[in-house]
Amino acid sequence: MPEKFDPFKMGVAETLNRMEEHQHHLYAQSELIRERVYRKEKHLVPRLNSLYDSLRTPQAWRYMADAAAKGTLTTVLASTVSSNVVLLTPPNLRMEQWPNGVQVHLVIRFFGIMPQNNPSVQAGMECIFFDNGGNAVPLGEFLSQSGGNSIYDHIMPTPITDTGGSSSASGAQPNGPQVGILQVTVPSNTSGATQVYSWSMSFSFAYLLPSIQAYDLREEYPEHVIIGKGNHA
Repeated sequence: MPEKFDPFKMGVAETLNRMEEHQHHLYAQSELIRERVYRKEKHLVPRLNSLYDSLRTPQAWRYMADAAAKGTLTTVLASTVSSNVVLLTPPNLRMEQWPNGVQVHLVIRFFGIMPQNNPSVQAGMECIFFDNGGNAVPLGEFLSQSGGNSIYDHIMPTPITDTGGSSSASGAQPNGPQVGILQVTVPSNTSGATQVYSWSMSFSFAYLLPSIQAYDLREEYPEHVIIGKGNHA
């Protein structure tokens, strides 16, 4: 006796057949799906410039003392006085020793100031260094009775090989070139602040070596990110 036609069973069977066909199609396309999801990504990675010191050692300009300057100045109440910062000896930049080296930057390493006599009144002094390009770096605020010393890693943005820089003939002095100006300001609410001070500074030279190629093109697979549920510390 033939089985009675059941439209419900027939519909279920057709649905299962379509699901199996769809699953087989997904398996056949798995490689293509994997390639689309995990394909290599291309991105630009910048090549940064490098800074070397006079010993041709990376980052050692932070610890060098290539040049020094010293002088005296007399503070004036409620005024700003200046003193030329002239190197004690001419610098030997030796630019030819650096492949692709294009310029040198002055780095402030040390600053110290002290009174030649013992001031009777405690006052404050604001000390600022200006390079030949007009860029200012605050060196600190010190007491008139004690002065002070400070260590720095200030790279001046003005290249000292440019025209008008510290290595130019226009800034030449008997001992060495002038690399900037030291300004000391005494506030108006201070009395008895007129004193003679001795100051000194030391510098290092940071050689800029620019990268010839600005970027590297890299191809990498993206990292897989696993998203978990729950709280994480």
